[in-house]
Amino acid sequence: MNERRIVQTGIDVSRYQGKIDWARVKAGGTGFAIIKCTQGVNTVDPEFHRNMRNCAAVGLPVGAYVYSRARTAFAAAEEAERAAEECAPYHLDYPIAMDFEAAQFLAMPKKTRGAIIDAFCTRIEARGYKPMLYSSKYWLSALIPSETTRRWDVWLAQYAPRPTYSGDFTMWQRGTGKVDGIAGRVDIDICCLLYTSPSP
Repeated sequence: MNERRIVQTGIDVSRYQGKIDWARVKAGGTGFAIIKCTQGVNTVDPEFHRNMRNCAAVGLPVGAYVYSRARTAFAAAEEAERAAEECAPYHLDYPIAMDFEAAQFLAMPKKTRGAIIDAFCTRIEARGYKPMLYSSKYWLSALIPSETTRRWDVWLAQYAPRPTYSGDFTMWQRGTGKVDGIAGRVDIDICCLLYTSPSP
């Protein structure tokens, strides 16, 4: 896997997975979950708090992600602040990621895209969480400044048997699959970095 070892296999979920049986998810071998927190500043995923509480109840390590709609660096920082507030009641082992793929970003200069990502990740870091950038291979390679992709942990979205992105990344969304405890298919992720502390 581009000289990266698989540390853990996990999933990312949102309201579209409905009510999840997290005990069955964990028992089936899932090692972590990245839970959708917000979309923009004002919309909290309706399953976010339920998912976070139930993951905590079964001891499944979690992170969170924000589907960004920010048009400015200031708005991106506001999105990060709202996400940090929503995540405050919970322990996060994994990062808070900025999901950077909305069509609105296509009309922006590359430098503006970088400034928006940097503002979000900087604010997340200031709030005491590990920031991460989620985007596709094409966006990471062509639409986002290389200094930005080098600065932050990257969660690569590439549905393929093996990743072909030439840059560095710490997590890879490799496709969808079936997981016990979830109706329908769900995104499957490979983590290449030990975010959680090893068990004693």
